Amino acid sequence: MANELMVVPVADLQIIAQAMAKSGLFGFKTAEQALSLLLIAQAEGKHPASAALDYDIIENKPAKKPVAMMRDFIQSGGKVQWHKLDDTTADATFSHPSGGTQRFTWTLARAKKWSIVQLAKWASTSLPGTPSTSSRPKPASRKAMLPTKNGGERRTKPGARRR
Repeated sequence: MANELMVVPVADLQIIAQAMAKSGLFGFKTAEQALSLLLIAQAEGKHPASAALDYDIIENKPAKKPVAMMRDFIQSGGKVQWHKLDDTTADATFSHPSGGTQRFTWTLARAKKWSIVQLAKWASTSLPGTPSTSSRPKPASRKAMLPTKNGGERRTKPGARRR
């Protein structure tokens, strides 16, 4: 019984969403934004409150945080081998039993080219004086967005508009 998914009734989720939005602690501007993410988390089999930890709202759309992508990738059997990690470069090889191996290099120059550095979320995820804490999950989020052999989620450049 400990492993059973607890489904939180929508009425309770609405109360939680209102509290999350009103508190301002999680970046939700409205209770509707919070409720949407609570429902996504519940649909993924997670406790609804985990949505506040795993997602941001960027340009009024849910966006999974790179740290959450990295955690989920590793928990699903993925492995990461870091080649270089400093204030300007995050270079790693990602492998997964069901998806092969791929090396990614993420640089500050590349982020500037894609205008990611200007995004408030990029700046807010870095601790003062330690930009590498922000850079580390970025290659993981690129790996998580790659096409998979079994037709998994596909995205292009970070920040690219979805159709």
